[in-house]
Amino acid sequence: AGVKYSTLYLLHGLPGSGPEMFHDLNLVSSVDALIASKRIQPLVIVAPSDGPTTQTDTEWINSQVITTWRWGTFVDRELVTWADASFAICSMRAGRALGSISMGGFGAMNDALSDLPDFGAVTLWSPYFISNTPLVDGPAGSVTWRADSPLYRLPTLVQQLRASPLH
Repeated sequence: AGVKYSTLYLLHGLPGSGPEMFHDLNLVSSVDALIASKRIQPLVIVAPSDGPTTQTDTEWINSQVITTWRWGTFVDRELVTWADASFAICSMRAGRALGSISMGGFGAMNDALSDLPDFGAVTLWSPYFISNTPLVDGPAGSVTWRADSPLYRLPTLVQQLRASPLH
């Protein structure tokens, strides 16, 4: 009654899907053990799937090339709105984290940087920080490619990150 849980949004890598994240990471058992040992508080984990197949490289961001691919908007707006309405979760940035591996880590970093007021933390496992998918970001070296590469975006966000630190 009145309890609000933190939320971890896990974005799968490539190849992958949300259900595979739970299975491959043995997530339920691992998190249950951490909660039982009081190493972490109970939380809600949301692990969506993207793309038309488990082999589709969307980078979890809005494509500059295929304009119907709006995976960043899906995560930052639609998924968060749905989760807030569906679960007893904290809607403040301190209670929201994004994370994942490889392509999902790239997307988590990009999505968190794009929406600093909504996410307070990012956990990344084996991510990359320079766009590598021309179907999403445009050709290597292009303006859109640089804008979608966290390595190049970070220096432009120093003021915002000082005001809203990302853990």
